[in-house]
Amino acid sequence: MPILPVHRHTLPAGECSRRVPGKTYPLPRVAEWRERRLLSQQELADAVKMARSTIARLEVGEPARPSTVRKLAAALSVEPAALMRPAA
Repeated sequence: MPILPVHRHTLPAGECSRRVPGKTYPLPRVAEWRERRLLSQQELADAVKMARSTIARLEVGEPARPSTVRKLAAALSVEPAALMRPAA
């Protein structure tokens, strides 16, 4: 039987739902940009294929993974840094 390579982010069996720890970023302006684009939380969630509850958590300060930051920035037509700047 061939030996399969072990990747750095491979989780042990039974732990597939756990996230791999990594760098995350707060998005203090995601709600502001969502509202500027006249989108509801659900509309933004649908656009980035996430749950509305995830958008709500991000809007109250839960940090986001880089892939999430990029998806939200693309959906809102802004640079990722615009979502991460401190709220005015």
